Amino acid sequence: MGCGWSAPIDWSLVDGIEAVNGIDPDTPYSGIPFWQARLNEGHRITMIGGSDDHNLPEVAGIRGALAVPTTVVYAKELSERGVLDGIRAGHVFLKPRGPKGASVYLTASWKGQSAMMGDNLKTTQGDEIEFAVQVTGAANGKVEVIRDGSMAALLQDGTVKSADDTLHFKVKSDSGRHWYRVNVRGTDGSLLALTNPIYENFADNAKH
Repeated sequence: MGCGWSAPIDWSLVDGIEAVNGIDPDTPYSGIPFWQARLNEGHRITMIGGSDDHNLPEVAGIRGALAVPTTVVYAKELSERGVLDGIRAGHVFLKPRGPKGASVYLTASWKGQSAMMGDNLKTTQGDEIEFAVQVTGAANGKVEVIRDGSMAALLQDGTVKSADDTLHFKVKSDSGRHWYRVNVRGTDGSLLALTNPIYENFADNAKH
């Protein structure tokens, strides 16, 4: 998003936004705030990453920057249609440092039902949602929970204690519209992985 976007657009027609196009999503040119603003407007738009490479330089020790960052898609089948359907559904997380970087999987359960990144929960006042965050390849790192675009203190201890660790947090529904996603940061504070949200009480037509 280094070039920004100011043209008028009907966001209900948009499936994805390239919010990350380099190894450091925390730069002033990051597209994450722009994307999150669309979520707060009620749109379920999938965050994707793009290497945006022109000259194949060495990035993060990798000769050739294609797939840096890497967009990881849960697809029901290994086909072009399967991948595109997975992106439209929001079943996506990003690895800014490429395929060998850390991975993160965000899921939720409530009332005997389950959800993954991109899914929309229909909850009522007082419903308790249990979230699970599985992180691999980021031992001693930290997990951050983002709710509606702001950091949320929902984890008692966000430390990733091993190479494959799962953290849990719970949320009691206020019956309002919300979204939850997570960041994984390394010991140096750099952003190693980030998810698309699990949504709560978004409009049915928010995702076409």
